[in-house]
Amino acid sequence: MLISETFLKPSKTFRIQNYQIYRTDRTTGRGGGTAILIKQGITHEEIETESLQSIENTGIRIKTRNGDLICYAVYNPPGTTITDVDIKKLFRHNIATIAAGDLNAKHRAWNSRVTNAAGKQLLEIANENDLIIAAPSEHTHLCTGTNTTDLLDIAVIQNVRWAYRLETIMDLSSDHLPVILELETGVEEKRRTIMKTNWLRYKERLRAKKRDIQNTEQLEEAIEDIENRIKNAVEEATTTTEVTSREPIPKNLKILLIQKRSALRKYRRTLHPEDKKILNKRTQEVKEQLREHRTKEWDKKLESLESENTSLWQMAQQVMGKKTRRRMPRIVHTGGVALTDADKAEVFATHLESQFTNNPENQDVDVNFNMNVNRIGTRIETPNENEEDDEIEEISESEIQDILKNLKTRKAPGPDGIKNQALKYLPEEAIQEITEIARGVFRTEQFPKIWKEAVTIMLHKYGKPTNEANSYRPISLLPALSKVIERTLYKRLKSFADSRNILPDHQFGFRTEHSTIYQLARMTEDIKDKLNISIPTGAIFLDIEKAFDKVWHHGLIYKLKRDKFPRKLVNIVQAYLSGRTFRVRIGDQLSSIKEVHAGVPQGSVIGPLLYNIYTADIKTPEKCKIAQFADDTALYISSRRKEGVQKGLQEDLLKIHKYFEKWKIKVNPIKTVGVYFDHKRREKNQRTSFSTVIPSNGKRKQST
Repeated sequence: MLISETFLKPSKTFRIQNYQIYRTDRTTGRGGGTAILIKQGITHEEIETESLQSIENTGIRIKTRNGDLICYAVYNPPGTTITDVDIKKLFRHNIATIAAGDLNAKHRAWNSRVTNAAGKQLLEIANENDLIIAAPSEHTHLCTGTNTTDLLDIAVIQNVRWAYRLETIMDLSSDHLPVILELETGVEEKRRTIMKTNWLRYKERLRAKKRDIQNTEQLEEAIEDIENRIKNAVEEATTTTEVTSREPIPKNLKILLIQKRSALRKYRRTLHPEDKKILNKRTQEVKEQLREHRTKEWDKKLESLESENTSLWQMAQQVMGKKTRRRMPRIVHTGGVALTDADKAEVFATHLESQFTNNPENQDVDVNFNMNVNRIGTRIETPNENEEDDEIEEISESEIQDILKNLKTRKAPGPDGIKNQALKYLPEEAIQEITEIARGVFRTEQFPKIWKEAVTIMLHKYGKPTNEANSYRPISLLPALSKVIERTLYKRLKSFADSRNILPDHQFGFRTEHSTIYQLARMTEDIKDKLNISIPTGAIFLDIEKAFDKVWHHGLIYKLKRDKFPRKLVNIVQAYLSGRTFRVRIGDQLSSIKEVHAGVPQGSVIGPLLYNIYTADIKTPEKCKIAQFADDTALYISSRRKEGVQKGLQEDLLKIHKYFEKWKIKVNPIKTVGVYFDHKRREKNQRTSFSTVIPSNGKRKQST
């Protein structure tokens, strides 16, 4: 759908269900703007808006069965000149191209009532550049001021070898009528389907094998084999049905629509006041019937909702607009603008590859310290005679069964394409095989290479510009079976950390019986108690830059060894972190493979725990209290004197800053905020040890 003069501004939202929209809004003055609506599932890509002298435009490239087709929605304001330069820019691609819309170009050559200057210019340019100007046989515009009709909405065509026709339709009551341009070619369309799996048949098709895994080669072979058998069994047990999202229109409403179109066609022909009255009456009848139909359909939906399943939640998400699929907008980068999904994926992959690296070493940190950490962090520990292995619990079949039972079925699959639901329906023999694979991981002290590649999707950070790569958070989609084995590793890492009290009490992130609310309540209660006795509190809320993505691998392994984690666990974690790769997926397109040199995967099972272990030895402040939830860190101190608050925060902040520099953790001073809680006026910004002004927001708290 090519739309001319949308009247939209960047601040206005415009959506139609099951359609993707591309817009070029006029940012100055009234009116103008162009847009294209294309049905979701049709293979296409956005093309860069041409910078023209007068013609506003929005363009896309559509994949058809006969080759690519470029479509532009165009609008040329009244009284402006159509230039040869503008038209040549639109038709420079040397493939089938259509530019359609209101060009305000009238000429009797395409059945306009009169000829104007823009029409003469366009016809001359078309003749010189082998362009075809196509128009419907009926008028497309009603000028209400003069009560006359004319033909303004046309298509300029080049290199289109297929038959086509244009027709004015009487479906809208605007002064511009819609024009249908029908081409005799098909489009590549990914149709929506419903897949239904017969899980009983799946179990019958899946044959398990007995395993005795003693080395890495056997481990890799076993994993690849069972993953292929699971996928084949799912495919054999699944039927696919194509569905349509089009809602049926009631018969009485169809009749009214036909009557309305007939009345509109008659009025356009006669322009008689009585015919206008009939048209208005038919239009009102359609509106009332449509409103009644939608109300009935809405009531049916509400009656079908149940609290026992997810239907109520899904409806709430849909009403709030959170279930609407939106195509990722163009991404601006140093090399230009990424418009296609393939280009966007590559831009994100390059961006993340540079992000998944260690923060630079600080010159103030002892060189020998870094060398020692790197030496210990890279060394693979081997068993010795005095080592006791009884600290690690043997993996049992019941443990694997419990993990599979508690898997969430709505999680997106990773690069293996296996959904959690397929694992939940595994027969007992297959569970025994997976148990042996898990034991093989611990026996070989290796994490399989086949599980080290992630498919990374990008989630937009709320409030950030949508056209910048840095405004998106990477989430790793990992192989389904790898996450099952990760849970066995997580259980043993956590058990050891808990038994040795490695994680500090002030860390509430990703821990059982802890939550953000509890941490906030603890801190709020401390501040409130002090305010009740007229003692102010100062707090610094630190923002750790790319915390999970910048974890120093050698530093993490060094700490695991220093804290006496069992050798097997350390070696598996070391293998888990080394040699990892990823590919970014945008739409159906995957980027090239990129390497990971730092960080823990966001979306993994053990990633949050590894981060907590990595930062567990943060210095406990001497004067301040500290509160943490994963990478969110706050320091706060109460004192009757403002100078006492400033001094206490500054001294402890300096110590924590040195800790961060030592372990290659970077604080973002721009996002770090200082807050002074008292009953007085707001304080000015104060300079901190990060050599940057931290915003200070005075908060007024009332005693209760």
